Amino acid sequence: MVSYSVIVVEPKTGGNIGAIARSMYNFGLKELILVNPRELGDEAYTRAMHAQDILDNAVITESFEEAIKMVDLVAATSARTTHGEKKTIRVPMTPEELFERFESYPGKIGLVFGREDYGLYN
Repeated sequence: MVSYSVIVVEPKTGGNIGAIARSMYNFGLKELILVNPRELGDEAYTRAMHAQDILDNAVITESFEEAIKMVDLVAATSARTTHGEKKTIRVPMTPEELFERFESYPGKIGLVFGREDYGLYN
């Protein structure tokens, strides 16, 4: 049965981390992996509301490479269609399409979100 982890790369504010945890709680997701985050403080816990356990159990890594070793498949978000001269394989799909496509996947999928201000690097 498929399971999901949320991976957030270098989040800038504790409040945003708390809001992510709250959204995860609302959708039944439990595992949060933070890549090189700022310190979790009062604002993160205040915004998390009933999802404080998600923050308490969050896995903190120092690199993206370390974080993706914890999952079997990575699905990343992007608003960009190209990145300079580099070509990156992108398969755009809605969240519904993602979940339908992998509903019987036997491993763990990491849903990756980038930095608040400029997203993910290639």
